[in-house]
Amino acid sequence: MVFVANLIIADDVEALHNSLTQTARDSLRESVKELESILSSGGRIVFLGTPQYHDSLYHEMRNRGYLCRVWPARYPTGKQ
Repeated sequence: MVFVANLIIADDVEALHNSLTQTARDSLRESVKELESILSSGGRIVFLGTPQYHDSLYHEMRNRGYLCRVWPARYPTGKQ
């Protein structure tokens, strides 16, 4: 049986427990690449998450062809 997906939403793939060490971050990067192997032709992968470290997986996503959008949790008021 072969599984394929049209849309993969990867929510918080990077967390403290799987990105605490460089070895763990490298393993996570390899695991995320496997998502592409189950993606159908013309499908897409969406990553949602918060970077945990300066060398976060999310920071390199632009170099891998992903668009990046940032939504702040808070906006300054007009007075600020």
